[in-house]
Order: sequence, then structure tokens, then C-alpha cells
Amino acid sequence: MAGGVSLMQAANRDEIFVTTVRVWKNLSFQDVAKKGLKYGDEDPEAEKKQMEEYTEQYRPLLDFFTKKTNDLVKEVIISNRLVTSPCAIVVDAYGYSANMEKLLGEHKCLSR
Repeated sequence: MAGGVSLMQAANRDEIFVTTVRVWKNLSFQDVAKKGLKYGDEDPEAEKKQMEEYTEQYRPLLDFFTKKTNDLVKEVIISNRLVTSPCAIVVDAYGYSANMEKLLGEHKCLSR
């Protein structure tokens, strides 16, 4: 991440803060678990070309996972965010993370 700072969220309220306040004192927040992560040093044209090549190369694998996870995930794609892991599960840019859904579920139980 070019010129970036990583924040480790230690408390439940941290995720709520970062999700709600997208910019603070001229600092933009990005959730690495959400779609659309940008590091700031990307070359969009080269990256797009490379992703298209990988998508074609791994089309049978993508089709297999898409078919097997049809009811469980929205889409299966090739990603440039992975280096040592074979896969990652991310949520839409404005979706709730698994932790946030858990927090909201607990809140509903407590408010009954």
C-alpha cells in the first residue's frame, strides 16, 4: 500500500467507526475484506489485461467453483490481492462483513 497505514481493529466499535466514517482528517479508510480494494500503485491497463488473461486461463476452474457455490456466493473471480492464499472471501464494497452481521444479530437479541 503506497503511503498507507494499516489499522488493526481490536474492539467491536472499531469496525462500526471505519464502516461509518469513510474519511477522517484527510485519511481515507478501506476495508481489506471488501470488494474494490486499491493499493494506490496499480497500473489499471496492465492489471486489466493480466486479469483477462488469467480469467481465460482458469475459466474451467472458475466455472467449476461458480457451479458448486451457486447458492452460497455472488461471484467467483480471479484476484490480484492474493499472494500466498489460494482463495479469499470478500463482501461487496457496501455490504456487511461477517463480524458486522454477528454484531447486528447480537444487538437484535439483546434489544428484544
